[in-house]
Amino acid sequence: APRTGGRGEGGMAPPPVPLRARLTAIAGALVLSPDTMLMRLTKMQTSSRWHQSFSFVFYRGAGRLLLLPPLWMLAHRASPNAFTQVARRVGYRRLIGGAALYTVQNMAFIVAANLTYVASVLAILATGPLFAAAASKVFLKEHVPKHTWIASGTCAVCVAVIYSDSFVGDRDVGDTGDTGDEISTSTHVLGNTIALLVPIALALFWTVCKSSPENDMIASLSLSGLIGSTIAACVVFGAGRGNALLPVEKDNSTSLLALIGQTVSVAIAFALLTVGAKDVPSAEVSLIMLIELFLGPTLVWLAVGEMPTWRVWVGSGGVLIAMAVESAVGVFEERKERKDARETLPDAAI
Repeated sequence: APRTGGRGEGGMAPPPVPLRARLTAIAGALVLSPDTMLMRLTKMQTSSRWHQSFSFVFYRGAGRLLLLPPLWMLAHRASPNAFTQVARRVGYRRLIGGAALYTVQNMAFIVAANLTYVASVLAILATGPLFAAAASKVFLKEHVPKHTWIASGTCAVCVAVIYSDSFVGDRDVGDTGDTGDEISTSTHVLGNTIALLVPIALALFWTVCKSSPENDMIASLSLSGLIGSTIAACVVFGAGRGNALLPVEKDNSTSLLALIGQTVSVAIAFALLTVGAKDVPSAEVSLIMLIELFLGPTLVWLAVGEMPTWRVWVGSGGVLIAMAVESAVGVFEERKERKDARETLPDAAI
């Protein structure tokens, strides 16, 4: 989520960040990091990258639908009726709008990851906070720090470097299907283009969340699971490819276990991030989420030998450094702001 700067009401110092919340957010990022590796290890009974992608959309959507509500109730020690009340408080427009936006980014992420390098997709995804800041500026009229705009320009150049790799011949993107490892330039271009939808849709989703911060959007995310699974089922069965929903059987259950792993781990990771991010400043959350940008491609390389080109490494490294510096500056400013607010409290009381 974007940050806007600015002190709490009445100059009050923001509350200190609980260690438990910070560790919870870190745990969420760590649980999420093997996600793309598990996607690469999962092979479905289809030769189409598209149908394999939508089979992942189907199962991961079902995971959000079936796992997020009980995880929320467990975390809040609440009843199903309480979850229903939370959904009603969000409101019809936010509930449906948020679910639609999250569905778009989730589908785009999965399809893009099956068409191009994992490192490319994760680097583009890491620019999400910058898009979120821009969306907050446009729709919520919030102030965006200068260093965020500088980071935005730097990341735009880095993403352009990643995108330029799309036009340099065919390449190997690892084990992503039964069609062979080589993909065409057009497929690579398409994968990177679809990946651009992820941070944009996610930025708009966070803007919807910030438009009503007192309401919990977990019900919207659960609904997105229903929408995603329904769309995926229509695509797969509409094409007469029902077998695409079945993992291959001749790999010692590797695909089955990886499919279960990615379905469950994403739901658990999101639950942890949601709980932790409520008390951790957004700049620090952005910094924590960079764990996936570093670990994701590394785990994919170890698992299936996917080695991006030097252009992807340069672009991804540039995004990693730019976002790390931008987030670190944000963390420093927020802590300084908290310290200054505490120091002004005695003077305000006199």
